[in-house]
Amino acid sequence: MTAMEIWLLERAEPLYKIYPWKALLRAGSGGCAETEYGQNLMRKMMMSYDPDPKEYARLAGFGYRMLVIIPIRISRMKSTD
Repeated sequence: MTAMEIWLLERAEPLYKIYPWKALLRAGSGGCAETEYGQNLMRKMMMSYDPDPKEYARLAGFGYRMLVIIPIRISRMKSTD
């Protein structure tokens, strides 16, 4: 991952909160699956957050932060061995 990608992942939550929900639904479902079936599954999952899109942003942000933090911690553990 590039430094810019890591920086963006760490800040995904506030970006998701200001992103228009309908546009996020299209981007999220289209970006995570290639098939129409997969995109529909993602859209259905995302729609469970339709009453509270900020909760989706919070959970997505948490997940993205874990993608950044865990590899860094593992890398640090390996360097101290």
